[in-house]
Amino acid sequence: MLLPLGHDINTLDPTGMAWAALGGTGWACYIIFGKRVGHLPVSITAPLGAAMAALVVVPVGVVHAGTALLAPDVLLTSLGVALISSAIPISLELFALKHLPKNVFGTMTSMEPAVAALLALLLLGEVLSWSQCLAIGLILLASMGCALTAQSQTVKTKQPDTPLQQA
Repeated sequence: MLLPLGHDINTLDPTGMAWAALGGTGWACYIIFGKRVGHLPVSITAPLGAAMAALVVVPVGVVHAGTALLAPDVLLTSLGVALISSAIPISLELFALKHLPKNVFGTMTSMEPAVAALLALLLLGEVLSWSQCLAIGLILLASMGCALTAQSQTVKTKQPDTPLQQA
């Protein structure tokens, strides 16, 4: 529990809070550095990001599974999972990051867990509490508001100068 509403603050888990802070920091770095390499084609940045992730994940997998990771069926399944869960989504995210302001991108991608929860509700029969439904609604509302204000700001900045502004 992150917010102990109506509960003692001592119920907060410091380890969980540290992991949440680390995750948030990593996400912020992803957005900032992704924007910086936005001038590069996605065909370069997505594989580079996947390679960096592999440097972190593969050693852990080798320690836990050893040579079983090299079995052809495991490699083929891993390739399919990598394409569906990482390569395609990251390529789309980098494309969006190149074309959206950082704050809009961050808010829009905050919808990913909400969409996952809704899909789990519809496809897997998961049950959501009222507070979870409210949270999903608020996330979707914030994302829509951010996208709409970014669109109106873009329109305002692209309007031609009026004669009074040119004088």
